Amino acid sequence: CPSYALYSPFRTLNISQNILRNRGFHNFGPDGYHGRFLQWLSHLSMADPREDGRRIIPGMGNSSNLVENVWGFSMAAQADHDAPFAGWLRFLNRLANNNMPLEKGPNYHDHVDATPHALYFLPYIPEHREPLATTFLPTYGVAFRHQFNTPNETALLLRAGMNWGHWDTDALNVILYGKGAPLSPGTGYQYYSGPATENNAIYHNQVKLGRRDVQECFGRVDTTVTDYGFGPHADYAVGSRFYPAQIFADGQGSMSWNRHALFLKTAQPNGPSYFVMRDTFPAKVKRPSWWEWMNLDTADLIQVDGKAFDPFTTPVDKDVPAAQCPRLRGQVVEMETRYGASTWFWFSQPRDVAVRMTFTAAKETKTIAVIAGAPGEDYFYVVYPRKDGEPAPACTLLGPGAVRVKTTESTDVVFVGDMPFDWNREEIVFTGKAGAVRVLADRVVLSMNAGSGKIGYRGHVFEGHGPFERAVRLSDLKPGVYAVGGGYEKKIISCDLGEGVTVTGEGPFTATLDGKVIRIKTSGRARVLHLAQPPFIVRPQYTIDDQPWMACWNDYPNN
Repeated sequence: CPSYALYSPFRTLNISQNILRNRGFHNFGPDGYHGRFLQWLSHLSMADPREDGRRIIPGMGNSSNLVENVWGFSMAAQADHDAPFAGWLRFLNRLANNNMPLEKGPNYHDHVDATPHALYFLPYIPEHREPLATTFLPTYGVAFRHQFNTPNETALLLRAGMNWGHWDTDALNVILYGKGAPLSPGTGYQYYSGPATENNAIYHNQVKLGRRDVQECFGRVDTTVTDYGFGPHADYAVGSRFYPAQIFADGQGSMSWNRHALFLKTAQPNGPSYFVMRDTFPAKVKRPSWWEWMNLDTADLIQVDGKAFDPFTTPVDKDVPAAQCPRLRGQVVEMETRYGASTWFWFSQPRDVAVRMTFTAAKETKTIAVIAGAPGEDYFYVVYPRKDGEPAPACTLLGPGAVRVKTTESTDVVFVGDMPFDWNREEIVFTGKAGAVRVLADRVVLSMNAGSGKIGYRGHVFEGHGPFERAVRLSDLKPGVYAVGGGYEKKIISCDLGEGVTVTGEGPFTATLDGKVIRIKTSGRARVLHLAQPPFIVRPQYTIDDQPWMACWNDYPNN
């Protein structure tokens, strides 16, 4: 959990690293551990009006929103070998603290003795400003982001990574910010100290499977980003969560939940940036599901087809049977905030939307909306951050996994699927897994975010291995098929090395067993590989390019 990593380990190791360098034992800075953690953490930061616009670490797991000075007191460990990076840390520290005196420590972790941290802030190093953008973080998931450090910044954190410790299971959870507002907090109790299994006490923006109160095992989860593709106008990722059969105790076997998110980014300073999301359950096993999303404040800020919920009939601070939850039916759900913006949802079909509970934690009120799904039924929806008074988009379902979204800037046809599929309608050609055709005033943007195939408009077709993106002026469209060079097919392969050792993940890679040593050689982009635990390794010694890193085995709930 990012918050827990900052309590003691990072602070203690930051001071230790400076001491060891200054005494001549070893300079850990060039090794990259310290710097990479700071970069990792920066991608989780959000500008929040609840903290006077400072960039915070949003509450995750059972931790609260966190105002940090970690950027400033980390400068000294980086400055001797990477002055621009130290300058970037100073820049981020200003965004996080509004030039607050570092000595006072805005984070209560430093209240005991903040002086050692203050000594490592280097005011003479000039700021080095670099924007944050959408990034794949293998041990967290994907941080979608556009227009960093502007009033129109939009960001969504998709949690799909390893978690083996003191953090509740927030697999495939999302946290959403947009139009200057915290649109969905992504976690319920901050700081909640009770058991995570008690009536699903810690809430997230997730899908519950099998039963609404299915047990969540505290601190043992692993989800994987199984595909992704980023471009100037559209970003995409899909995360997958595996459920072993034992978690359901119904004898039906294991299954998976895939959460797709395709991010359509504006080219205008105040234009619309939004998401098309799809939750699928690709398995022969069919179980009911419950889609849940949290909004700040009370139930009357949630509307379904223009009708608001009555806060006086909403359960407050108690979990009641589903039949007692107030509900409205419709296709458009709008969740307003008190910060000048809302989240506007469009679902591919009318849904019964219930308000499960309004509750208060850490002096902040939140309300949970729930949509129940039939066994095997997916959720396909548009998530549109909307400034108060801004026009809503017009959405039309074109077919399974295909939606048209018309905004003030463009008309977008968006495709999202677990498997490759073909489309040839309305002057649009698409063969792939995920992508978008975006028709703007003077050009068309063709984004193949996942899959190998083709994408085109008015006969002008590009063909190749995704991800790729091409923008063509409308006046330059010419019928024909144009090959996109480079790239390679992204497919999952599995290598059985014998002795109970298998390696599975996106190729290309080779794997060999050398005695009791497993050697994997990869090329291509960053991704996650899964190694089945052999009986002769209990605790792994793990290196990447000869540099040691930590590793641990999955421990699935209720095995």
